[in-house]
Amino acid sequence: MAEGDQEAAAGGVGAGRLRQCAPHGGLGPGAATGRDPLREADDRLAAGVATEQQHRQQPQQRQHRQQEGAELGHGGQDNVRSPMRPGRDNIAAPDLPTGLAWIGAEPESMPALTAGGPALVHFVEYAQLNSVRTLPYLAEWHRRYRAAGLSVIAVQAPRFPFAAEPEQVAAGLAELGVELPVAIDAEHDLWAAYGCEGWPSLFLWSLGGALSWVHFGEGEYRATEEAIQAELREMDALQELPEPMAPLRPSDGPGARVIPPTPELFPGGSWERPWVAGEDGEDLALDYQAGGAYATVEGAGELQVEIDGEWHTVAAGPAPGLRTLAEHPGHEAHNLVLRPPRGVKVWSLSFAPGVP
Repeated sequence: MAEGDQEAAAGGVGAGRLRQCAPHGGLGPGAATGRDPLREADDRLAAGVATEQQHRQQPQQRQHRQQEGAELGHGGQDNVRSPMRPGRDNIAAPDLPTGLAWIGAEPESMPALTAGGPALVHFVEYAQLNSVRTLPYLAEWHRRYRAAGLSVIAVQAPRFPFAAEPEQVAAGLAELGVELPVAIDAEHDLWAAYGCEGWPSLFLWSLGGALSWVHFGEGEYRATEEAIQAELREMDALQELPEPMAPLRPSDGPGARVIPPTPELFPGGSWERPWVAGEDGEDLALDYQAGGAYATVEGAGELQVEIDGEWHTVAAGPAPGLRTLAEHPGHEAHNLVLRPPRGVKVWSLSFAPGVP
């Protein structure tokens, strides 16, 4: 197994069984699982979140990328399970569209950015689980290598309506401790120019602006940091660089085996519509199997959370975003009841992969 792969161990995907939560009816008949049009199956494969059907479709997806993705240098490689060195060295960085809203300092342009050294461009959704799990690595690479010449920018490619609003994005990023320059790609123009395949999507550009490294999804943190160091050594072969970061979670380590969790749930019936407490019911209840459970919520107040009969509270606000409902040391089975204040919107329930 290639270093950094997150290989799904035996156990399969949790069923996400819905339980009736009397007297308010649990998630109800409109609840849905699945992904939205921008979130492709490869994003789930990268995070160790995949169904058998998605695994069977992987060869066809590779062939499609070989035929359709040449401009980004896909070259037909499996860029999700393995990170990618581009097939040629003259793929230039798309420039930053004019008119983007920025949180933090706005770069002059991609040519100007890469004239001073390599640049890392990371597409995220600040309220989406897979993206949030990558942000501590991104922040640390920025801290470690900024003085050596690395530039790091994030691109907020909104999945949820509130995540296109600069005030909400700024507040949400501040809660996460993100201090990088962040562009808000509200219309997904830059997303399309880069050929992103899901959240998160990472692109490393060398000094001068040629594509050096691509990775879609979570994982491959050590390999990505080694790619960054290789680019910096092209500028100064003798400079001292630190050892790559230690994994922040057991599932992040090179060669880690993870069990796919329960698939993401959209309790409002689709990714486009939230479940609204008080209008659609008062409780959400389900069984899940995962290393952790999370909710993307919009609204103020305290979320009442029950895990296996034990209650605790989680703040819903002030900014919309991802809230941690429970985290576990490994892949575990649990019962969840979520009781938000009236009027709070629940856009998504998502689950993290865990080690056996």
